[in-house]
Amino acid sequence: MKRVYVILGCTILLLALTASRVAAQGGTPLPAPISGTSPHVLFTDMDSGPNSGGENNNGTWLTIYGNNFGASQGSSSVTIGGGAVAAVKFWTGTKIAVQLGAAAKTGAVVVTVNGVASNSSVTFTVRAGNIRCVSTSGSDSSNGLWPNCQKTVPAAVHSSALVAGDIIYIRAGVTATGSDPIEGNGCNICISDTGGTAGNPIALSAYPGETVTLGSVNNNTDTIRVPNVANVANYWTIANLFLQGNAAIGVGGQVQATTGWRVIGNDMTCPNGTEGVSEDACFEADFSTFMKFYGNKVHDVSTSVSQSNNSKLYHAVYWSTDANHIDVGWNEVGPSKACRGIQFHSSPTGSGAGNGHQQFDLSVHDNYIHDIRCDGLNFATVDPSKGKVEAYNNIIVNAGAGPDPNDGSADYAGVYFAQILNAGSACSGSCNALVYNNTFYNNGAGGAGGSGQAAVAMNSGPVKPVITNNIIYANSGEAYFDVSTVTCSSNLFFGAGAAPSGCTSSLTVDPKFTANFTNFHPQSGSPAIDAGSGSACAATDKDGILRPQGSACDIGAYEFFTGAVTPPKPNPPTSPKLTVK
Repeated sequence: MKRVYVILGCTILLLALTASRVAAQGGTPLPAPISGTSPHVLFTDMDSGPNSGGENNNGTWLTIYGNNFGASQGSSSVTIGGGAVAAVKFWTGTKIAVQLGAAAKTGAVVVTVNGVASNSSVTFTVRAGNIRCVSTSGSDSSNGLWPNCQKTVPAAVHSSALVAGDIIYIRAGVTATGSDPIEGNGCNICISDTGGTAGNPIALSAYPGETVTLGSVNNNTDTIRVPNVANVANYWTIANLFLQGNAAIGVGGQVQATTGWRVIGNDMTCPNGTEGVSEDACFEADFSTFMKFYGNKVHDVSTSVSQSNNSKLYHAVYWSTDANHIDVGWNEVGPSKACRGIQFHSSPTGSGAGNGHQQFDLSVHDNYIHDIRCDGLNFATVDPSKGKVEAYNNIIVNAGAGPDPNDGSADYAGVYFAQILNAGSACSGSCNALVYNNTFYNNGAGGAGGSGQAAVAMNSGPVKPVITNNIIYANSGEAYFDVSTVTCSSNLFFGAGAAPSGCTSSLTVDPKFTANFTNFHPQSGSPAIDAGSGSACAATDKDGILRPQGSACDIGAYEFFTGAVTPPKPNPPTSPKLTVK
């Protein structure tokens, strides 16, 4: 059946599906976005900033991430709040850097390509603030205001002149490899004496179009860290940096929780990362709330460490003690020889009573998680009754690859619910955790061969996974599920025999990917098309394309499109509407 779709209020004609690109750091190829004529904005590095001051008095340099922008600018344009931007630094099909200028106003970030405007759902707030800089030719005795750059990042971060709302741009060639000369404390750059406010964050970003590498792969310290002490390190944006070390970023808090961070578009690698019996990760945050983690690439974690020294307590990405209200989207995680790809596990600490409670309001979406030693995604200590716990539009490939870490076996699943309770009460009432519109392939092959090896696995406990609209492709010897209590409907299973018992309205058939195991978009004739439950659809697919919210959507992370229409702008829901028992 020919299908016609809405793309967030924009006319779109999708002509073809592109071939996949190969992940720059090796591992399984990353699916390419669907090509077409309609641009789509997914997110931006900054969400607010000044439109004056700084370079040429045009204010903030804003990096826009999305799809279908075109390989070069040509006649295309960007407006912010209806006003044309002052300058364009670079333009690619998925990433644009622009400088605001006086015409930019608070409002939607819109990219127009070949006369077709993008969605208007991503917004930017124009506000007051200073533009600062760090460069190799600068001086730490300067005031840091553009163009009077400081020379080192710690000097800029600890400057007494730095105030809420300021943006620090780091120029190419600047490094940070020694201990923070002002605070030390196990980090190259320690952030603990200055913070932004709601609506006026402080930002630390690479200057657009320039590569800034901070830290060293041989670090025994964290590259950027909020120490676990009383601090005022709230509302920071860390963007567009290449970070390497034992841990690239560590966000603590403990006495005073850290809130309002945006970690956007960074490349993080920790090839020598492992902490023996200590819990840590290439990116780790605890006592952190209301954090957005978008468009980062976390790769080659523990890949240079002897397999016999890799601990199951060290991970690629990790939200730990009392970290809640976390939004994780459009990242690539992998390859990694650390244990989990993304983990949520809240542990009590010795620094104070009453911590280590169940986590909630956790959204993991539109990520590419691949080539992971243990679980791709572990929701270990969660309570959906306090706030949503959901995973959707993720592509999880080759998770649970093994082997066992040196300190004992773990679990080897695409998504795992460990059902751990460390402090406080367990989930009661509505304990449904939502797993929907994901694509799983070849998960659970590692380990010693036993429980916990599947696309979705869980221990016994009160949390009930609700598994809907997923493609689960298993290879010989792998399992679809290792679960006890689950609600399962409208999924497509293939490769390991019949659908699991109790799964309703499901298919057991080849999903017909565009290019098997390298491009997971459905090809024409795929049985995944129109086979999903419309009431449980994600609002958009992994490319940002609006899904139908009626009787059906496509199963898996992507929609298949053949037509175009110009409809009224829809108002899609932010989470699926599920009716479960």
